[in-house]
Amino acid sequence: MRKVLIIYGGNSKNSRLYGVHQRIDKYLVENNYDHSSLFVCDLPPEALIKGDFQDPEILKAHKQVEDAEMIIILTPVFKSTFSGILKAYLDLLPEKVFDRKTILPFAMGGTNSHILMIDYALKPLISYLGSKNILKGGFIHNSQVEKINIDEYLIGDQAEERITCELDRLEVYGFKALY
Repeated sequence: MRKVLIIYGGNSKNSRLYGVHQRIDKYLVENNYDHSSLFVCDLPPEALIKGDFQDPEILKAHKQVEDAEMIIILTPVFKSTFSGILKAYLDLLPEKVFDRKTILPFAMGGTNSHILMIDYALKPLISYLGSKNILKGGFIHNSQVEKINIDEYLIGDQAEERITCELDRLEVYGFKALY
């Protein structure tokens, strides 16, 4: 069974992006993936800001990345790029850590003008970190995820379809990566 890691690049778990995380997690459970999540917002802020490559929590997070065969990256879009907290963590990763890994990026933003952020900002960094198998990914508009209560979200039909379609690609192309 392939091991999947979700890297959650949001600033907190109290956002609509967390609703997308829940939906992806549910899909992975329903399809019997061996998976776990890395919440960058739970890593020590001082280690992220100061670039502490030897922090024990950072090293544990790196181990999760190294052990995964497929990685799903979730990020909000701020000022036409991915989150600073995600960038701070990705900067701490060893060079070529994504080699021989399939990466599926998802971004969430408030305007459709941010759709290209995945292709022009996130994918080049993923490629620099070594992945040769970066899937198309998906952009979710903020209006497509509604917070119902503290830990419950309603995913709109368009977002649901996009998420499912991209996760189905993970099944097909993630297992057939050529290396």
